[in-house]
Amino acid sequence: MKDIETIKQTFSGDIIVDGDALYDEAATTLMRKGNPAVIFCPKNNEDVIAAIAYAKSNGLVLSVRSGGHSGAGHSTNDDGVVIDLSHFKDIEVIDEQEHLVRIGGGAKWGDIAKTLGEHNLAISSGDTKSVGVGGLTLGGGIGWMVRKYGLALDNLVAADIVTADGKTLHLSKTDNPELFWAIRGGSGNFGVVTHFEFRAHPIKNVVAGTITYKLDDTNKLIKGWRDVMRQAPEELTTMFLIMPSFGGNPAAAVIMACYAGDDEAVAMQAIEPLTKLGDAIGKDIKQKEYAEVLEEAHPPQGMKIIVHDTFIKDFSDEVIEAIAGQEGLVLQLRYLGGAMNRVSADATAFAHRENEVLVVSPTFVGPSATDEEIDKALEPWNKIEAFGNGSYCNFLSDASEKSITASYPEATYDRLVQLKKQYDPANIFNQTYNIKPIE
Repeated sequence: MKDIETIKQTFSGDIIVDGDALYDEAATTLMRKGNPAVIFCPKNNEDVIAAIAYAKSNGLVLSVRSGGHSGAGHSTNDDGVVIDLSHFKDIEVIDEQEHLVRIGGGAKWGDIAKTLGEHNLAISSGDTKSVGVGGLTLGGGIGWMVRKYGLALDNLVAADIVTADGKTLHLSKTDNPELFWAIRGGSGNFGVVTHFEFRAHPIKNVVAGTITYKLDDTNKLIKGWRDVMRQAPEELTTMFLIMPSFGGNPAAAVIMACYAGDDEAVAMQAIEPLTKLGDAIGKDIKQKEYAEVLEEAHPPQGMKIIVHDTFIKDFSDEVIEAIAGQEGLVLQLRYLGGAMNRVSADATAFAHRENEVLVVSPTFVGPSATDEEIDKALEPWNKIEAFGNGSYCNFLSDASEKSITASYPEATYDRLVQLKKQYDPANIFNQTYNIKPIE
Protein backbone atom coordinates (compact mmCIF):
# COMPACT_ATOMS: atom_id res chain seq x y z
CA MET A 1 0.00 0.00 0.00
CA LYS A 2 1.48 3.32 -1.07
CA ASP A 3 0.97 6.45 0.99
CA ILE A 4 0.27 9.87 -0.49
CA GLU A 5 3.88 11.03 -0.31
CA THR A 6 5.05 7.99 -2.24
CA ILE A 7 2.37 8.45 -4.90
CA LYS A 8 3.35 12.11 -5.33
CA GLN A 9 6.77 11.03 -6.57
CA THR A 10 5.31 9.65 -9.81
CA PHE A 11 1.92 11.41 -9.99
CA SER A 12 1.81 13.91 -12.86
CA GLY A 13 -1.27 15.79 -11.72
CA ASP A 14 -2.30 17.42 -8.46
CA ILE A 15 -3.11 15.82 -5.12
CA ILE A 16 -5.25 17.98 -2.84
CA VAL A 17 -6.00 17.42 0.85
CA ASP A 18 -7.85 19.41 3.49
CA GLY A 19 -5.95 22.60 4.29
CA ASP A 20 -4.65 23.10 0.76
CA ALA A 21 -5.63 26.35 -0.97
CA LEU A 22 -7.77 24.64 -3.62
CA TYR A 23 -9.44 22.12 -1.30
CA ASP A 24 -12.80 23.82 -0.71
CA GLU A 25 -13.34 24.46 -4.40
CA ALA A 26 -12.31 20.95 -5.38
CA ALA A 27 -14.46 19.34 -2.69
CA THR A 28 -17.63 21.28 -3.56
CA THR A 29 -19.90 20.45 -6.47
CA LEU A 30 -23.05 22.05 -7.84
CA MET A 31 -25.36 20.19 -5.46
CA ARG A 32 -23.14 19.18 -2.55
CA LYS A 33 -20.31 20.34 -0.34
CA GLY A 34 -18.12 17.35 0.45
CA ASN A 35 -15.21 16.62 2.77
CA PRO A 36 -13.12 13.97 0.99
CA ALA A 37 -9.89 12.69 2.49
CA VAL A 38 -7.97 13.25 -0.74
CA ILE A 39 -8.71 14.64 -4.20
CA PHE A 40 -6.64 13.34 -7.09
CA CYS A 41 -6.52 15.53 -10.21
CA PRO A 42 -4.83 13.23 -12.74
CA LYS A 43 -3.24 14.30 -16.00
CA ASN A 44 -2.96 10.89 -17.65
CA ASN A 45 -4.32 7.37 -17.38
CA GLU A 46 -1.40 6.26 -15.20
CA ASP A 47 -2.45 8.87 -12.64
CA VAL A 48 -6.02 7.56 -12.75
CA ILE A 49 -4.75 4.02 -12.16
CA ALA A 50 -2.76 5.21 -9.14
CA ALA A 51 -5.79 7.01 -7.67
CA ILE A 52 -8.02 3.95 -8.06
CA ALA A 53 -5.37 1.75 -6.47
CA TYR A 54 -5.06 4.13 -3.51
CA ALA A 55 -8.81 4.07 -2.90
CA LYS A 56 -8.93 0.27 -3.13
CA SER A 57 -5.92 -0.38 -0.89
CA ASN A 58 -7.23 1.96 1.79
CA GLY A 59 -10.82 0.77 1.58
CA LEU A 60 -12.07 4.29 0.75
CA VAL A 61 -15.21 5.26 -1.11
CA LEU A 62 -14.39 6.52 -4.61
CA SER A 63 -16.16 9.32 -6.49
CA VAL A 64 -15.41 10.49 -10.03
CA ARG A 65 -15.97 14.11 -10.99
CA SER A 66 -16.34 15.34 -14.54
CA GLY A 67 -18.35 18.57 -14.32
CA GLY A 68 -19.69 18.09 -10.80
CA HIS A 69 -23.37 18.37 -11.76
CA SER A 70 -24.57 15.09 -10.25
CA GLY A 71 -28.01 15.79 -8.80
CA ALA A 72 -27.49 13.02 -6.27
CA GLY A 73 -24.14 14.50 -5.18
CA HIS A 74 -22.04 11.63 -6.54
CA SER A 75 -19.20 13.92 -7.66
CA THR A 76 -17.83 14.32 -4.14
CA ASN A 77 -18.00 12.50 -0.81
CA ASP A 78 -16.98 12.58 2.83
CA ASP A 79 -13.74 10.90 3.99
CA GLY A 80 -13.13 9.16 0.68
CA VAL A 81 -11.27 9.67 -2.60
CA VAL A 82 -12.35 11.93 -5.45
CA ILE A 83 -10.88 11.60 -8.93
CA ASP A 84 -11.30 15.04 -10.48
CA LEU A 85 -10.93 14.93 -14.27
CA SER A 86 -10.56 18.68 -14.75
CA HIS A 87 -7.12 18.26 -16.39
CA PHE A 88 -8.70 16.02 -19.04
CA LYS A 89 -10.18 18.96 -20.91
CA ASP A 90 -8.69 18.56 -24.38
CA ILE A 91 -11.04 19.06 -27.34
CA GLU A 92 -9.65 18.00 -30.72
CA VAL A 93 -11.08 17.47 -34.18
CA ILE A 94 -9.29 14.31 -35.28
CA ASP A 95 -10.98 13.86 -38.67
CA GLU A 96 -12.42 16.92 -40.39
CA GLN A 97 -13.99 14.92 -43.22
CA GLU A 98 -15.74 12.42 -40.94
CA HIS A 99 -16.44 15.06 -38.25
CA LEU A 100 -14.76 12.91 -35.60
CA VAL A 101 -13.76 14.68 -32.38
CA ARG A 102 -11.85 13.50 -29.32
CA ILE A 103 -12.81 15.03 -25.99
CA GLY A 104 -11.30 14.64 -22.53
CA GLY A 105 -13.58 13.26 -19.82
CA GLY A 106 -13.42 16.46 -17.78
CA ALA A 107 -14.23 18.93 -20.56
CA LYS A 108 -17.29 21.16 -20.09
CA TRP A 109 -20.00 21.35 -22.72
CA GLY A 110 -19.76 25.14 -23.00
CA ASP A 111 -16.10 24.87 -23.98
CA ILE A 112 -16.85 21.94 -26.28
CA ALA A 113 -19.61 23.83 -28.10
CA LYS A 114 -17.43 26.91 -28.52
CA THR A 115 -14.41 24.99 -29.78
CA LEU A 116 -16.38 22.80 -32.18
CA GLY A 117 -18.25 25.87 -33.41
CA GLU A 118 -14.95 27.19 -34.73
CA HIS A 119 -14.97 24.15 -37.03
CA ASN A 120 -18.68 24.58 -37.87
CA LEU A 121 -19.50 21.46 -35.86
CA ALA A 122 -21.72 20.66 -32.89
CA ILE A 123 -22.88 17.76 -30.70
CA SER A 124 -26.27 17.62 -29.03
CA SER A 125 -25.31 17.86 -25.38
CA GLY A 126 -27.13 19.25 -22.35
CA ASP A 127 -28.59 22.54 -21.19
CA THR A 128 -25.75 24.21 -19.33
CA LYS A 129 -22.22 25.32 -20.10
CA SER A 130 -20.56 23.89 -17.00
CA VAL A 131 -21.94 20.34 -17.14
CA GLY A 132 -19.19 17.81 -17.84
CA VAL A 133 -18.99 15.58 -20.87
CA GLY A 134 -18.50 12.50 -18.69
CA GLY A 135 -21.56 12.17 -16.50
CA LEU A 136 -23.91 13.55 -19.12
CA THR A 137 -22.78 11.18 -21.87
CA LEU A 138 -22.59 8.07 -19.70
CA GLY A 139 -26.18 8.63 -18.56
CA GLY A 140 -27.69 9.73 -21.86
CA GLY A 141 -27.50 13.36 -22.97
CA ILE A 142 -30.91 14.82 -23.84
CA GLY A 143 -29.91 18.05 -25.50
CA TRP A 144 -31.13 20.77 -27.83
CA MET A 145 -30.69 18.66 -30.98
CA VAL A 146 -31.98 15.35 -29.58
CA ARG A 147 -34.78 15.03 -32.14
CA LYS A 148 -32.44 15.52 -35.08
CA TYR A 149 -29.30 13.73 -33.86
CA GLY A 150 -30.36 11.65 -30.86
CA LEU A 151 -28.76 11.52 -27.43
CA ALA A 152 -25.17 12.55 -26.83
CA LEU A 153 -24.34 8.87 -26.33
CA ASP A 154 -25.91 8.01 -29.70
CA ASN A 155 -23.11 10.02 -31.31
CA LEU A 156 -20.34 8.27 -29.36
CA VAL A 157 -18.12 6.11 -31.56
CA ALA A 158 -15.33 5.19 -29.12
CA ALA A 159 -14.00 5.78 -25.61
CA ASP A 160 -10.99 5.06 -23.40
CA ILE A 161 -11.74 3.72 -19.92
CA VAL A 162 -9.68 2.83 -16.86
CA THR A 163 -11.32 -0.11 -15.10
CA ALA A 164 -11.30 -1.16 -11.46
CA ASP A 165 -8.38 -3.55 -11.99
CA GLY A 166 -6.19 -0.76 -13.36
CA LYS A 167 -6.44 -1.62 -17.04
CA THR A 168 -6.92 0.92 -19.81
CA LEU A 169 -9.31 -0.31 -22.50
CA HIS A 170 -10.38 1.18 -25.81
CA LEU A 171 -14.08 0.75 -26.43
CA SER A 172 -16.04 0.82 -29.67
CA LYS A 173 -18.48 -1.36 -31.57
CA THR A 174 -15.52 -3.60 -32.51
CA ASP A 175 -13.24 -3.19 -29.45
CA ASN A 176 -14.77 -4.50 -26.21
CA PRO A 177 -18.25 -4.03 -27.68
CA GLU A 178 -20.17 -5.25 -24.63
CA LEU A 179 -18.49 -2.73 -22.36
CA PHE A 180 -19.03 -0.07 -25.02
CA TRP A 181 -22.73 -0.95 -24.91
CA ALA A 182 -22.72 -0.64 -21.12
CA ILE A 183 -21.14 2.80 -20.83
CA ARG A 184 -23.74 4.21 -23.20
CA GLY A 185 -26.39 4.67 -20.52
CA GLY A 186 -24.91 2.62 -17.68
CA SER A 187 -23.60 5.72 -15.95
CA GLY A 188 -20.21 5.54 -14.19
CA ASN A 189 -20.52 1.94 -13.05
CA PHE A 190 -17.65 0.44 -15.03
CA GLY A 191 -14.66 2.71 -14.64
CA VAL A 192 -13.26 6.15 -15.35
CA VAL A 193 -13.77 7.23 -18.95
CA THR A 194 -10.85 9.53 -19.70
CA HIS A 195 -11.58 10.25 -23.36
CA PHE A 196 -14.61 10.17 -25.64
CA GLU A 197 -14.71 10.11 -29.43
CA PHE A 198 -17.87 11.52 -31.02
CA ARG A 199 -19.17 11.97 -34.52
CA ALA A 200 -20.14 15.66 -34.53
CA HIS A 201 -22.56 17.31 -36.93
CA PRO A 202 -22.07 20.15 -39.43
CA ILE A 203 -23.89 22.75 -37.38
CA LYS A 204 -22.62 26.18 -36.38
CA ASN A 205 -25.71 28.38 -36.19
CA VAL A 206 -29.17 27.52 -34.93
CA VAL A 207 -32.37 29.49 -34.53
CA ALA A 208 -33.39 29.49 -30.89
CA GLY A 209 -35.06 31.38 -28.09
CA THR A 210 -38.21 31.59 -25.98
CA ILE A 211 -41.94 32.25 -26.30
CA THR A 212 -43.80 33.26 -23.14
CA TYR A 213 -47.48 32.91 -22.30
CA LYS A 214 -49.60 33.73 -19.28
CA LEU A 215 -50.47 30.55 -17.45
CA ASP A 216 -54.22 31.13 -17.60
CA ASP A 217 -55.19 27.98 -19.55
CA THR A 218 -52.47 25.44 -18.97
CA ASN A 219 -54.44 22.57 -20.46
CA LYS A 220 -55.00 24.39 -23.77
CA LEU A 221 -51.40 25.58 -24.03
CA ILE A 222 -49.87 22.15 -23.43
CA LYS A 223 -52.22 20.45 -25.88
CA GLY A 224 -51.43 23.09 -28.48
CA TRP A 225 -47.69 22.63 -27.93
CA ARG A 226 -48.02 18.86 -28.25
CA ASP A 227 -50.06 19.09 -31.45
CA VAL A 228 -47.52 21.42 -33.05
CA MET A 229 -44.61 19.19 -32.06
CA ARG A 230 -46.27 16.08 -33.44
CA GLN A 231 -46.10 17.73 -36.87
CA ALA A 232 -42.82 19.59 -36.44
CA PRO A 233 -39.65 18.77 -38.37
CA GLU A 234 -37.02 16.88 -36.41
CA GLU A 235 -34.71 19.89 -36.56
CA LEU A 236 -36.98 21.52 -33.97
CA THR A 237 -36.46 20.54 -30.33
CA THR A 238 -38.54 22.27 -27.65
CA MET A 239 -39.23 22.29 -23.94
CA PHE A 240 -42.46 23.53 -22.32
CA LEU A 241 -41.62 25.10 -18.96
CA ILE A 242 -44.34 25.71 -16.37
CA MET A 243 -43.41 28.35 -13.80
CA PRO A 244 -45.86 29.05 -10.93
CA SER A 245 -46.07 32.52 -9.41
CA PHE A 246 -43.06 33.26 -7.24
CA GLY A 247 -41.51 36.35 -5.68
CA GLY A 248 -44.15 38.64 -7.10
CA ASN A 249 -43.80 37.28 -10.62
CA PRO A 250 -47.00 35.94 -12.19
CA ALA A 251 -47.29 32.32 -13.28
CA ALA A 252 -46.07 31.76 -16.82
CA ALA A 253 -45.49 29.15 -19.48
CA VAL A 254 -42.23 29.42 -21.40
CA ILE A 255 -41.56 27.46 -24.56
CA MET A 256 -37.84 27.10 -25.20
CA ALA A 257 -37.04 26.21 -28.80
CA CYS A 258 -33.98 25.33 -30.84
CA TYR A 259 -34.02 24.67 -34.59
CA ALA A 260 -30.90 22.78 -35.68
CA GLY A 261 -30.22 24.62 -38.93
CA ASP A 262 -29.09 28.05 -40.09
CA ASP A 263 -31.83 28.72 -42.66
CA GLU A 264 -33.63 31.35 -40.63
CA ALA A 265 -36.71 31.50 -42.88
CA VAL A 266 -37.28 27.74 -42.72
CA ALA A 267 -36.65 27.73 -38.97
CA MET A 268 -39.13 30.53 -38.32
CA GLN A 269 -41.74 28.70 -40.38
CA ALA A 270 -41.32 25.67 -38.10
CA ILE A 271 -41.37 27.75 -34.90
CA GLU A 272 -44.19 30.13 -35.85
CA PRO A 273 -47.08 27.79 -34.86
CA LEU A 274 -45.70 27.80 -31.31
CA THR A 275 -46.26 31.57 -31.18
CA LYS A 276 -49.97 31.17 -31.90
CA LEU A 277 -51.11 28.96 -29.03
CA GLY A 278 -52.72 31.97 -27.37
CA ASP A 279 -51.80 35.58 -26.67
CA ALA A 280 -48.03 35.44 -26.30
CA ILE A 281 -46.67 38.04 -23.89
CA GLY A 282 -43.09 37.70 -25.03
CA LYS A 283 -41.01 36.31 -27.87
CA ASP A 284 -37.25 36.25 -28.32
CA ILE A 285 -36.25 34.01 -31.22
CA LYS A 286 -33.16 34.65 -33.29
CA GLN A 287 -30.27 33.04 -35.07
CA LYS A 288 -27.24 32.39 -32.86
CA GLU A 289 -24.26 30.11 -32.57
CA TYR A 290 -25.11 26.76 -31.00
CA ALA A 291 -22.77 27.51 -28.09
CA GLU A 292 -24.98 30.48 -27.17
CA VAL A 293 -27.95 28.19 -26.52
CA LEU A 294 -26.25 26.68 -23.47
CA GLU A 295 -26.87 28.56 -20.23
CA GLU A 296 -25.09 29.04 -16.94
CA ALA A 297 -26.08 26.69 -14.13
CA HIS A 298 -27.75 28.28 -11.10
CA PRO A 299 -27.89 25.97 -8.08
CA PRO A 300 -30.68 26.64 -5.57
CA GLN A 301 -29.75 28.88 -2.68
CA GLY A 302 -31.09 28.12 0.79
CA MET A 303 -33.40 25.40 -0.51
CA LYS A 304 -33.32 21.65 -0.90
CA ILE A 305 -34.24 20.50 -4.40
CA ILE A 306 -35.82 17.12 -5.05
CA VAL A 307 -35.93 16.21 -8.73
CA HIS A 308 -38.12 13.49 -10.21
CA ASP A 309 -38.76 12.67 -13.83
CA THR A 310 -40.61 10.13 -15.91
CA PHE A 311 -41.06 9.25 -19.57
CA ILE A 312 -44.47 9.40 -21.22
CA LYS A 313 -44.98 7.05 -24.19
CA ASP A 314 -48.26 8.58 -25.36
CA PHE A 315 -48.70 12.23 -24.37
CA SER A 316 -52.48 11.94 -24.41
CA ASP A 317 -55.17 14.42 -23.44
CA GLU A 318 -55.62 12.46 -20.21
CA VAL A 319 -51.98 12.91 -19.25
CA ILE A 320 -52.05 16.59 -20.13
CA GLU A 321 -55.18 17.17 -18.06
CA ALA A 322 -53.52 15.49 -15.09
CA ILE A 323 -50.50 17.76 -15.47
CA ALA A 324 -52.60 20.89 -15.87
CA GLY A 325 -54.54 19.99 -12.74
CA GLN A 326 -51.51 20.10 -10.46
CA GLU A 327 -51.04 23.71 -9.43
CA GLY A 328 -47.86 25.09 -7.95
CA LEU A 329 -45.44 22.67 -9.60
CA VAL A 330 -42.39 23.69 -11.58
CA LEU A 331 -42.41 21.36 -14.59
CA GLN A 332 -40.25 20.80 -17.65
CA LEU A 333 -41.92 18.96 -20.51
CA ARG A 334 -39.28 17.89 -23.02
CA TYR A 335 -40.55 16.73 -26.39
CA LEU A 336 -38.59 13.77 -27.74
CA GLY A 337 -39.24 11.60 -30.78
CA GLY A 338 -37.22 11.64 -33.95
CA ALA A 339 -33.70 10.22 -33.98
CA MET A 340 -33.80 9.07 -30.36
CA ASN A 341 -36.83 6.88 -31.07
CA ARG A 342 -35.25 5.19 -34.08
CA VAL A 343 -32.52 3.52 -32.02
CA SER A 344 -33.37 0.02 -30.82
CA ALA A 345 -34.06 -0.29 -27.08
CA ASP A 346 -31.28 -2.89 -26.74
CA ALA A 347 -28.67 -1.00 -28.80
CA THR A 348 -27.39 0.88 -25.75
CA ALA A 349 -27.86 0.70 -21.98
CA PHE A 350 -30.16 3.71 -22.33
CA ALA A 351 -33.31 1.77 -23.19
CA HIS A 352 -36.15 4.30 -22.90
CA ARG A 353 -36.50 4.82 -26.63
CA GLU A 354 -40.21 4.61 -27.40
CA ASN A 355 -41.29 7.77 -25.60
CA GLU A 356 -42.85 11.01 -26.70
CA VAL A 357 -42.16 13.27 -23.73
CA LEU A 358 -39.93 13.46 -20.66
CA VAL A 359 -41.56 15.21 -17.69
CA VAL A 360 -39.16 16.67 -15.12
CA SER A 361 -40.29 18.08 -11.77
CA PRO A 362 -37.95 19.91 -9.39
CA THR A 363 -39.62 20.31 -5.99
CA PHE A 364 -38.22 22.92 -3.61
CA VAL A 365 -38.42 22.49 0.16
CA GLY A 366 -36.66 24.04 3.11
CA PRO A 367 -33.22 22.62 4.03
CA SER A 368 -34.60 21.13 7.25
CA ALA A 369 -37.90 19.84 5.84
CA THR A 370 -39.18 16.69 7.53
CA ASP A 371 -40.01 13.50 5.67
CA GLU A 372 -43.70 14.25 6.20
CA GLU A 373 -43.32 17.73 4.72
CA ILE A 374 -41.44 16.33 1.73
CA ASP A 375 -44.07 13.66 1.16
CA LYS A 376 -46.76 16.33 1.22
CA ALA A 377 -44.87 18.50 -1.27
CA LEU A 378 -44.51 15.54 -3.63
CA GLU A 379 -48.19 14.58 -3.71
CA PRO A 380 -48.91 16.54 -6.93
CA TRP A 381 -45.94 14.92 -8.63
CA ASN A 382 -47.10 11.43 -7.64
CA LYS A 383 -50.32 11.98 -9.58
CA ILE A 384 -48.32 12.78 -12.72
CA GLU A 385 -45.77 9.99 -12.24
CA ALA A 386 -48.58 7.41 -12.29
CA PHE A 387 -48.81 7.96 -16.07
CA GLY A 388 -45.10 7.48 -16.67
CA ASN A 389 -42.73 4.64 -17.40
CA GLY A 390 -39.16 4.70 -16.21
CA SER A 391 -36.84 7.58 -15.40
CA TYR A 392 -33.86 9.42 -16.84
CA CYS A 393 -31.11 9.08 -14.25
CA ASN A 394 -29.15 12.20 -15.21
CA PHE A 395 -31.79 14.53 -13.76
CA LEU A 396 -32.69 12.62 -10.59
CA SER A 397 -31.67 13.96 -7.18
CA ASP A 398 -31.39 10.56 -5.51
CA ALA A 399 -29.97 7.14 -6.31
CA SER A 400 -32.41 5.00 -4.37
CA GLU A 401 -33.28 1.46 -5.45
CA LYS A 402 -36.55 2.85 -6.79
CA SER A 403 -34.69 5.38 -8.97
CA ILE A 404 -32.24 2.79 -10.27
CA THR A 405 -35.02 0.32 -11.06
CA ALA A 406 -36.88 3.06 -12.93
CA SER A 407 -33.75 3.99 -14.89
CA TYR A 408 -33.11 0.48 -16.25
CA PRO A 409 -35.72 -1.95 -17.59
CA GLU A 410 -35.27 -5.50 -16.30
CA ALA A 411 -33.50 -6.94 -19.35
CA THR A 412 -31.10 -3.99 -19.48
CA TYR A 413 -30.41 -4.19 -15.76
CA ASP A 414 -29.67 -7.93 -15.90
CA ARG A 415 -27.21 -7.42 -18.75
CA LEU A 416 -25.49 -4.62 -16.82
CA VAL A 417 -25.21 -6.82 -13.72
CA GLN A 418 -23.30 -9.47 -15.70
CA LEU A 419 -20.88 -6.85 -16.99
CA LYS A 420 -20.50 -5.36 -13.52
CA LYS A 421 -19.46 -8.80 -12.25
CA GLN A 422 -16.85 -8.97 -14.96
CA TYR A 423 -15.37 -5.48 -14.76
CA ASP A 424 -16.04 -4.32 -11.19
CA PRO A 425 -16.88 -7.34 -9.01
CA ALA A 426 -15.94 -5.50 -5.79
CA ASN A 427 -18.24 -2.59 -6.75
CA ILE A 428 -15.51 0.03 -6.46
CA PHE A 429 -17.49 2.36 -8.70
CA ASN A 430 -20.61 2.61 -6.56
CA GLN A 431 -20.98 6.39 -6.33
CA THR A 432 -23.37 6.50 -9.24
CA TYR A 433 -26.75 5.01 -10.14
CA ASN A 434 -25.22 1.82 -8.91
CA ILE A 435 -25.55 -1.50 -10.67
CA LYS A 436 -24.56 -3.99 -7.98
CA PRO A 437 -22.62 -7.08 -9.12
CA ILE A 438 -25.20 -9.47 -7.67
CA GLU A 439 -28.25 -11.20 -9.15
